[in-house]
Amino acid sequence: MLYTITLNPAVDKVIEIAGTLEREQNNKIKKVLYDIGGKGCHVSAVFSALGLPNIATGFTGGRNGIKLVELMEEKNIKCEFINAGSTNTRECTILVDESNLGSYMVTESGELPGEKAYSELILKIQKEINENDIAALSGSPATGFPKEKYCEIVKTLKNTGAKVFIDARDEYLKEVINLEPFFIKPNKYEFQVLTGKKLEKTADFIEEIQRLNEKIEIVAVSLGEEGSIVGVKDRGVYGFIPPKIDVVSETGCGDIFVGGVISKYYLKKDIEEIFRFATAISASKAAHFLSSDFSLDQTSKLLPLVKIKKYK
Repeated sequence: MLYTITLNPAVDKVIEIAGTLEREQNNKIKKVLYDIGGKGCHVSAVFSALGLPNIATGFTGGRNGIKLVELMEEKNIKCEFINAGSTNTRECTILVDESNLGSYMVTESGELPGEKAYSELILKIQKEINENDIAALSGSPATGFPKEKYCEIVKTLKNTGAKVFIDARDEYLKEVINLEPFFIKPNKYEFQVLTGKKLEKTADFIEEIQRLNEKIEIVAVSLGEEGSIVGVKDRGVYGFIPPKIDVVSETGCGDIFVGGVISKYYLKKDIEEIFRFATAISASKAAHFLSSDFSLDQTSKLLPLVKIKKYK
C-alpha cells in the first residue's frame, strides 16, 4: 500500500487572470477553480491516476476540510484524514495569468492540530502501516508545529519498516536527516539551506549529494526547469533534464515529481526509468492550469525527450 501523510493540507483557490497581472491595474478574473492542495495530496493524485492502491491521511478540519476530501474523492483518492477538531483546513490562493511566466501563490500558514488528533495519527501509523508499504511525508506542518513531534512521526514511520519518503524544508528537513529516511527531495534553495553552503556549480551539488547518500538512499535535488540532480547510494549521481514546454503554472510540479518517483519505485522500475517518468510527468503538470493536473498521454510523449546524464 502507498500512504501519503499531509500535516497541513489545503484547498487551492486558483484564479485565472485575463491578460498579464499588473500592479495598480484592475486585473480582470477569467475564471476561478478549486483544487486539492498540500504536497502529499498532490502525490496521492499521481498514485490514483496510475491506478495504484493508496490512502491519504494527515489532518483536516472545518468546512475546508470537508471540501478538500470531496475534491480528492473526485480523483478516486481514498481519504482517511484525522479530524483536527476546531481547526479549519487552510486555503491557498494561486494567481495564473496569460503570460506563461508561471504563477503567484499566496498561502495561509494553517492551524495546529490538537494533542488528541496528533495521538490518533501516531496510533494510525503504528496500527496500519507495515514493512511492505511506502509512506510519503510531504510538506511542512503548520507554523509552530514542534519539530520534536515531526521527528516522532518520522521515527514511528521508520519503526513500521516501511520505506519513508520525505519532502520537507527548513528545520524539519534538517532534523530528519539523522533519522535516515529512504528519500528526500529538496529544491535548489532548500538544499543550500540544508547544507549551509552557497552552491553554484553542478560539481558542488554532486559533492553534497554524495555526502548525504552516506545516510540516505536517494537524494533528489529539483532545479526547476533545469531538471534535477539525483544521487543514489552505491549507484552514482544522475542528471535528468526535462524537455522545453510552455509553462502555464509550475505550482505542484515538485509534488507531482515525487508522486512519479514513488509510483515507479513501487512498480520496481530501475533508477533511470523512475526519474525519467517523474521528470516527464512533472513537465506535463507545468503545462496545466491546476496544481494537481497533468496528462498521462502527454507524459508518454514527453518521456523520450527527457535527457539523462550520468555524472559519477
